[in-house]
Amino acid sequence: EGASSSVISAGSSGYYVVALGGLPIVWTVEDTSSNTYSGCTQTTSVTDNQDPIITGCPSSTRALTLDPATCSAPADYTGISAGDNCDSSLTPVYSPASGAALSVASTPATVTYVDAAGNDAVCSFAFTIAAPTFTVVCPDATSTVYVSSSGCTYAFQPTLPTVTSTCATTTVVKEGSTLLNTNDPLAKGAHTISYIVTVNGSPTTTQTCTVALTVADNTKPSITCPADADVTASPTCSGTLPSPAIPSLSDNCITVTSSRDIDTYSTKGAVTVTYTATDESGNTETCQTIFTVNDQTAPTISPCTDVFSPTYNTGTSSCTASITYTNPGFTDNCDAPGTSSTTAGTSFPLGSNTVTFTKTDSSGNIATVCTDTFTVSDGVDPVITGCPSSPV
Repeated sequence: EGASSSVISAGSSGYYVVALGGLPIVWTVEDTSSNTYSGCTQTTSVTDNQDPIITGCPSSTRALTLDPATCSAPADYTGISAGDNCDSSLTPVYSPASGAALSVASTPATVTYVDAAGNDAVCSFAFTIAAPTFTVVCPDATSTVYVSSSGCTYAFQPTLPTVTSTCATTTVVKEGSTLLNTNDPLAKGAHTISYIVTVNGSPTTTQTCTVALTVADNTKPSITCPADADVTASPTCSGTLPSPAIPSLSDNCITVTSSRDIDTYSTKGAVTVTYTATDESGNTETCQTIFTVNDQTAPTISPCTDVFSPTYNTGTSSCTASITYTNPGFTDNCDAPGTSSTTAGTSFPLGSNTVTFTKTDSSGNIATVCTDTFTVSDGVDPVITGCPSSPV
């Protein structure tokens, strides 16, 4: 056998076992006289043309389970193996690679084994993944919120969409290209807020909710009125109220104006003036100042003379004159006109008489004393009794 020219003995089954690759065989013939001939050489070539045999190959598909955190499933070739008649250490080639993250509903897959002789075997099937569920319920398309009572901004509080998904999701909130976080300040006015929901691991699975957000101001301004004040009534008991310092004003959004509802008076007494503060959002607040109109003008009695005639005669039965007269009238800046008063009565004695007329208005102002003087004369002759009717 070979260079050593050893004799190959036939096995019990009548054939010789030659290893893979082959070897040269020299045939030696020897006769009964021990003469030999070794000139016959035979070359053998043993090759492997048997493919590896694969076991555990799925018949058509293999189902994978999604990992919600990544929204993918790793390619899993567990249970697939191969054996070979000559090669005891076969290395599989996976496509896609083992452990590769798969997210497509159906992905073709192959496992290929190649032995040392180049014989190959292929296991073909498809990985299947249940399609992920993904629904988004957006918040109301319009919303109104209000600025803080201590400032003119709104601390943003997101109203996140309601998301149902078999995979984890991420929601990003933006105004335009600017990211918004909870409590970020938003100025008064209109804002367009976008809620962008993306399935983790699947950036193409995205839905956007848009909300028209109005930031309004509903905080009333603060107003402190001027102090109450006294006003002296004019000669006509009407006029313009004084204009004291404007009220003290403040507001969370700064811009605020004030006005008052009454600027004049037409009678004496208390006049309540309401001041109104109005901010730029139309919020209002009021306060009141009381102006007390005081009447300090005395009435005027007129006419103050010629109430009586210069002289009167006594009556025939008494030494007094009974006189009927009309009290003079009066006018006042605040009270209605009327008649003055006197305590003189209607019976006046013989001689010079002075009658005084007065008037006190409802504010206690006393008119200047008005007097009129006249004389009561005795114009009645004496009456004689007992006079004889003829000479005695």
